[in-house]
This record gives sequence, C-alpha cells and structure tokens, in this order.
Amino acid sequence: MEKTVGREYPFVVTGMPNEEYHSQNDHLRRSMIVQVAKYGGEAQRFIDDGHSLFKGSTATTKGSRFDDLTMQLIEGKQFKDVVVQTPSEVLTKSGQRRGKPYLEWKSQQEKEGKICVSADEEWELTMMVDHMMQNPVARELIEETQQTQLSVFFLFDGVPCACRPDGNLPLDYSSELFPIPVWWDLKTTSSTWDRIHVSSQAYGYAEQEAFYTEAAMQLGYKPHRMPFVFVQTVPPYRCRVFHIPQEVVDNARARISNTIAEIQLRRRTGIYLPVEADQINELDVPQWAQQEEELFNA
Repeated sequence: MEKTVGREYPFVVTGMPNEEYHSQNDHLRRSMIVQVAKYGGEAQRFIDDGHSLFKGSTATTKGSRFDDLTMQLIEGKQFKDVVVQTPSEVLTKSGQRRGKPYLEWKSQQEKEGKICVSADEEWELTMMVDHMMQNPVARELIEETQQTQLSVFFLFDGVPCACRPDGNLPLDYSSELFPIPVWWDLKTTSSTWDRIHVSSQAYGYAEQEAFYTEAAMQLGYKPHRMPFVFVQTVPPYRCRVFHIPQEVVDNARARISNTIAEIQLRRRTGIYLPVEADQINELDVPQWAQQEEELFNA
C-alpha cells in the first residue's frame, strides 16, 4: 500500500487500485461523511469499526459496470475490447452464469480489466454509450478528459480527506461550453428527469460537488460548478448533463463542515451515541396517521 499519511497536501496518486484507495481509512471520503450526516453517531461507530452500511444492489452493480466501461473508453480502449459476452461453453446446461467453468473464465477476464456480460447486458451498455455520446455536452467532457479517477488527497477544514473524480478537463482547457476547466462526474439512474433531484438528495450529490470542487481548487482549478452526466439505465437510455443549484451546494458544504467536526469530536471522546439513546423517547406519530387511526376506530 502506498503511504499517504504525513505527505504535504494536496497531492495526487495516479494508478492507485480501487481497493487500495478505499482502504485509506486515515482520510475521510464523501460517502462516509454523507452517511454519518444522515444516520448519526451510531453509523459512524459502525463504519469506524470497519463495516460498510451499504453492500450494493443490482442498480449499483449496473452503474459501476457502466462507469468502468466509460473510464476505459476515455483511456482509448474500444468497446469490443472491454465488454465480453459470456461464451456458451462456460454456462450451465440451463444457460445460467454460475459454476466452476464460468467463475474461472470470469476471474480471468476481470484480471484483464474486461467486463463480463450477457447478450442483453451488452446491448444495454451499447445503447447507454451511444446515447451518452450523442449528447454534445457529455461528449465534450468525455473526449477532452485526459485523466480519470485520480486519487486526490487534500485537507477539508484542516482534516485529511480523499476523493476520486471520474474525470477532469486539463488546467489549460477552454471552450465555448467550458470557458474554464472543470471536474465532472458520471451518474446512472432509472429516474425520469423531473425526479432526478430525489436521488441527488438521497446520495449526496450536492455534498460531492462541494467536496470535490474544494479538492480541485487546492490543485489549482478556479471555482466552478461541477457538471453531472446522467445516463438512464432504462429505455430510452437518455443522457442529460445537470448542474446542482449553487444554494443547494453551499448548504451541502456547511453540512460537510459540521459533520467533519462531529466525526472528529466522536473519535477524540469515544462518545458515539446520541443523547436520545440514554432516555425513553416519545414516539413521534404524525397528525395524519393519528387521524387515520381515529377513523379506523370510529
């Protein structure tokens, strides 16, 4: 593991494996900060003990696969060289992807950085990439990005932190759409555009922008709004690029500062449980629920 503690901030590590980046427990990451802000001290203690709050889902697996593919395309690889369809000879008699032959084949493919898919999954990835590249804003970001997923270590309010942007335009970049260079991030979603704000709030995208742009500025980037490239995982696989309202990002930055202070305090004192855990609490029953109960008992 590459040593990161004690180095002068900010600094960038290129080529750091994903597993090694996520093992840097001496640096706070945005996902942990968002989870602690949402669930409090008990969540922090759970994470500090080495556990994960979220084990993943079909949606996150699909998103990670598309993210991996896009990053490899940016690096200059071809779709056909990255995405491999599972051959019939490693499937079970019923056509399922399991068993020793499949697992051995899959392990070898993944060692080579390839993404193993079914025919349907390959078609879906093709649609998502095609529609993303038809969007001129997304296309410019992808074609002009020279480095992807750099491991960036910096200080947020004096506390060691780490982030890993999907892509960034070079420091000397300028165009009509992007007069100054920006960091950007890729998101997959099954939502319609009028509901995208729900997942944005749920997964802390505003916190991500506040966190990442702070790191970017410490590396010499000017203050900028971070574009989020959204690609739908369901038909018709549309792509749009969004900015999060600046006021929402400013509020998120304040939450990050408050949460980091709370994280540091809990670690210093060893007190993780909230005050309400030491007492008997009155159950909060919304007025509408009480009215329904009254109607039921009438």
